[in-house]
Amino acid sequence: MRVYSKHDILGQVLNLPRVSKHSKSFYHHVLRIISSFSTMVDVQVTVPSFVYLRANILCEHIEEEYEMTFKLNDLVWILYKDFMRHSFHKADLYQLYKTFQERMDDSIEVYHYGQLVERFQHKSTQLNNIIVMKVPKKEVRNGEALLAEMDTLYPNALMFEDIISQLLIHFIEQYKHSSSKDMIHSLVKKAERYMGR
Repeated sequence: MRVYSKHDILGQVLNLPRVSKHSKSFYHHVLRIISSFSTMVDVQVTVPSFVYLRANILCEHIEEEYEMTFKLNDLVWILYKDFMRHSFHKADLYQLYKTFQERMDDSIEVYHYGQLVERFQHKSTQLNNIIVMKVPKKEVRNGEALLAEMDTLYPNALMFEDIISQLLIHFIEQYKHSSSKDMIHSLVKKAERYMGR
């Protein structure tokens, strides 16, 4: 079984042997012991700078409009919890796979009379920002388990961090083309559900 996040929580839960160049070092061994006592991990998510900026502006607007604390990490957390809730209640793994593959595919395909002739990887020149957030290990494990289940049916290279990144990017894309008032109101309601506000 492959690794589904940088933290490999699923691999730890299932006691899968992982070999890396650092795994035999004393320092790595001590780090694994210390991290086993923690219930939270730092997750780093990379998103385009414009998405990062737009999401921060949205969070500031919610803070002002609804007089509540609402940071970027709160937005990402709500999107993830809502996604996981939806995926477990309506688990259509093929649809999930297809959706994420389409969003992450950065290649250009050249066809000749219906036959794929060549595929070029598109190199993005846009600037990125990193979001660092504390996430319960249990939530990372759940996301990894969903990816592992999807991977058995539709092999892919998706990671937990990719899901988080794509959820935020997709949300901002929707926000640009939808009724922002309804989306903001929905976010505030979800904040009450997922964050106990």
